[in-house]
Amino acid sequence: MLVEPEHEAKLRAFVDYARRSVKAFWALLVASLVLCLGGTLLSLAWAPAIWAVPAGLLLTWMLVAYPFATPETIRAMGIRRSVILARVGAGMMFVLAVATVLLALRAD
Repeated sequence: MLVEPEHEAKLRAFVDYARRSVKAFWALLVASLVLCLGGTLLSLAWAPAIWAVPAGLLLTWMLVAYPFATPETIRAMGIRRSVILARVGAGMMFVLAVATVLLALRAD
């Protein structure tokens, strides 16, 4: 990857952060999926929507703390813009998680 000399230190710091954070990223992703599946498997009608909040919050926090994008996105947009895109996506996921719960509670 080509980078201007004045940005090389930031790139190296981000790459080091990404390498150190891979295990935590995957652990949080699996935990949020377990929350979603656990809520879905419960027999109560409102349970999946209620479980969407902790899973949505966990995913939101994960994407803000670990804003990693796909290599294709990084090639197309650059690292800085892909990090911004990941964090915007996290905000949208949070709004959807809250909206899901509010709609489920309203239906009862």
